[in-house]
Amino acid sequence: MMYNYYSHGYGKYAIHYHLLWCPKEKLVEKYLVQALKEIIMETCHKSGYEMLTLDVQPQFIHVSVSVQPTVAPADAVRTLKSLCTIRLIHLHPELKNHYSVYGSLWKKGYLISTGKISNPELAWQQIE
Repeated sequence: MMYNYYSHGYGKYAIHYHLLWCPKEKLVEKYLVQALKEIIMETCHKSGYEMLTLDVQPQFIHVSVSVQPTVAPADAVRTLKSLCTIRLIHLHPELKNHYSVYGSLWKKGYLISTGKISNPELAWQQIE
């Protein structure tokens, strides 16, 4: 695989994180999938992350991003989860009820890999 190398200070880097997190039950219905994809793309752009791949399923969200060396993997996933929550509630006010009852739109855990996640369908089960 050919990587794009970027400059930061005097160094070059190619840092790729695979981030996977899960929505709470029945949250990502079909009408939210497209909205969530757009929100994630916009959030990556605004946060300075280069989105490499995106897969939004009812069971999990898998995003592969290239980030600067100053961005910790946990910060990247926290940024995406929190900003997606804010934007989703803004676009779909009916999600406020879910948020007020459960305290979050997402399950607590997440998975971060610096190598490729070969089977996201099985990987999301590790979070539970």
